[in-house]
Amino acid sequence: MKVAVIGLENRGAVMAALLRTGGAEVYIYDEDPNRSQAIYDNGIDLTINGKTISARDFRVLETLDYIGTAEMIVLTARSAKTEQIANKLAGAMKEDSILLSLQDGKASAEILAASISKDKIVVGSLFCTARTTDYNHVTACGASDAILKMGALEKSRSLDKKVSPLKKILQKAGMKVSSNENAEYCKWRETIYRCGTEPVPALVPLALGTVGADENGQWLMQHLWKEGCNVAKQYGVDNLWEELQKEMDNVSSCYKDCFPPMAEDTELIKRQTEVGYLNSVVIDQAKAKGVPTPVNQVVLRLLLLKQTHYKELGLK
Repeated sequence: MKVAVIGLENRGAVMAALLRTGGAEVYIYDEDPNRSQAIYDNGIDLTINGKTISARDFRVLETLDYIGTAEMIVLTARSAKTEQIANKLAGAMKEDSILLSLQDGKASAEILAASISKDKIVVGSLFCTARTTDYNHVTACGASDAILKMGALEKSRSLDKKVSPLKKILQKAGMKVSSNENAEYCKWRETIYRCGTEPVPALVPLALGTVGADENGQWLMQHLWKEGCNVAKQYGVDNLWEELQKEMDNVSSCYKDCFPPMAEDTELIKRQTEVGYLNSVVIDQAKAKGVPTPVNQVVLRLLLLKQTHYKELGLK
């Protein structure tokens, strides 16, 4: 199976390594050509569950114009790039190819659906966070760091048949995969989980595991999650709160040295975060249903303040 991975930071590197390990022919594309070239030259060493997987022999897509080569496209690029990428893919994808979005959940899925037919889009919720130490080394963090849940925006038998080979490849690489989930569940689960795990470490800054082990960090994360779950419930997605409560122990025990992408944005790269595609989405959807989200609103304002004034904070 020919699979293209767009976006090779963190999760993108994890997926590319697992897909290659499972036997897929993997084409890679990143807006940073140096990253793509480094992976082409030296592959990816993925540390997951205490073991290191060495994936090699990737093929580079110099532009997205060549994406028609792929039967399956895995999109992990930053949310701010989604509309631009969607417009390019709409004219370049094969007629029978499928797009799997592993981004922020709800926001990017809706942007993609504006340009690409819904019967070609699958939304995923990846139960892990990851960090790259350089272009060729990535560590997946979390007790459930090899679980992927996927749901099609519009289910059909033909789409199920196309997703099935991808599922088998990832399972061969050791990932636990379910492909018949409700798409709304996948969108909301991904959005809400990241609303809790990403902004607080970016504000402090502390490792996610440290935040999860502290009573104040737990309070913030749980209230961010609880507000998001209350909103999702108004849109027909139940039971997320019970699932996320169980995840709290994983946060404190399994993410000890992990700084999620939003923290990397504020502390290392010094760029705008994806809070506008996460907490902002929860707040906007809540307003439409009259659901209060005071903690999300405060965290959003604090993060916007911080990323607007990197220079004054000595971060730029």
